[in-house]
Amino acid sequence: MLSWRRFTPTSDTSLLITMENDFHIVYPDDYKKVSMQYNKGVLNRMSIMCGNIERVFGRLISIDPCVHPNILDAKKWVADENGLFPFGTDPFGNLFAFKFSTADRYEIVFYDMENGIESSISASFSEFLNNLYE
Repeated sequence: MLSWRRFTPTSDTSLLITMENDFHIVYPDDYKKVSMQYNKGVLNRMSIMCGNIERVFGRLISIDPCVHPNILDAKKWVADENGLFPFGTDPFGNLFAFKFSTADRYEIVFYDMENGIESSISASFSEFLNNLYE
């Protein structure tokens, strides 16, 4: 079971709605629910396999438009043409992101900020959460 800490619940979905409308995407409902309940949440030493490399999930990026950095700020950190929409970070500033192929089809990827390489992690947000381990 995931144990979130240092989170700030929010009911403000305006930034999620803005992102969906401006970029013509649809965030999955499970992500919306988790990000509202555990906004900016941290998971203690939770890892996930990315190919044969273990990656550490650090925290959710805020969905609150008044808190920075938030998901819109994080979107600006990656090239527009790659379809990445970051939702989390690792302790080193790399990103966990949705990579949309169409408005409602996506996969979860790890994006290495230093070399610009993305690696597939899972086919859905629920699968991503289920694959995290201590």
